Amino acid sequence: MTGDSRPRLTFPRTVRLRAKRDFDRVFQSRLRASDGWITLFACRGSAEHARLGIAAARAVGSAVQRNRRKRLVREAFRRIRLELPAHTDWVLILRPGPEPTVDQLQQSIRQLGARLLDKLRS
Repeated sequence: MTGDSRPRLTFPRTVRLRAKRDFDRVFQSRLRASDGWITLFACRGSAEHARLGIAAARAVGSAVQRNRRKRLVREAFRRIRLELPAHTDWVLILRPGPEPTVDQLQQSIRQLGARLLDKLRS
């Protein structure tokens, strides 16, 4: 150990949405924003931190391509999850098209997340 005081940027199970009822609750909130890479849904959650669920339709590509994109999304979320407010649940839907980089996904999540947070607060 180096004695570094920075928080660990991991993606544990506690920050994942896994149950269908959690996904349905976020979709029913009808708060969404989109860009060329992703569609992001948001709602208030009960967890002490921001949580993420990922959906990828077959139109995104083969199973290998969908899984790779989901890994990229998890990495982008992992890097910025401490910037997102606690008690929020997010569902990210991947859009068909060219594969974005992790930096592009981070930027998309930040921009779309800011728009959705404004709607959540009002």
